[in-house]
Amino acid sequence: MWSLPRPPIRSIPSRPPSSLSKTGARLVYEVHDLWPLTPVEVGGMSPKHPFIRLLQWAEDFGYKKADTVISMLPCAKDYMMAHGMAAEKYHVIPNGVDVDEWQGASQPLPAAHVQRLAELKADKRFLIGYVKRSWSGQCARFPVAGGRAATGAAGDVCAGG
Repeated sequence: MWSLPRPPIRSIPSRPPSSLSKTGARLVYEVHDLWPLTPVEVGGMSPKHPFIRLLQWAEDFGYKKADTVISMLPCAKDYMMAHGMAAEKYHVIPNGVDVDEWQGASQPLPAAHVQRLAELKADKRFLIGYVKRSWSGQCARFPVAGGRAATGAAGDVCAGG
């Protein structure tokens, strides 16, 4: 009989954990919102409502049982500690922009990009752009889709060396 290898980490994103792995994996509890605080404070639900109590139990369980708690909320530590999390478990990964990265002179768009965008514009293409920071050496890939209505060609434009 074969068995799967033990996973190194089990992540429970954005919601209270409903189950824990018995494989020995570390539990990382990822918190985006404070449930049930949000429906109580914003939605006016009673903290004594059975659904809110169930959510609170699940949230408290996650804070107590997780090996690490990751959150985008930089000011949530005291709240989480009040619900059973040990201080050393708390780690913040900000969700936003590092303003320092946007300071200084901007770099001009590479000539290949300017030319390709001009061609698509002249052809009256509908453009959708998405910038993904996936680096291959010094080359950033910028997928550009151009088409009429729902059809048309798509391609990648590569900037850099």
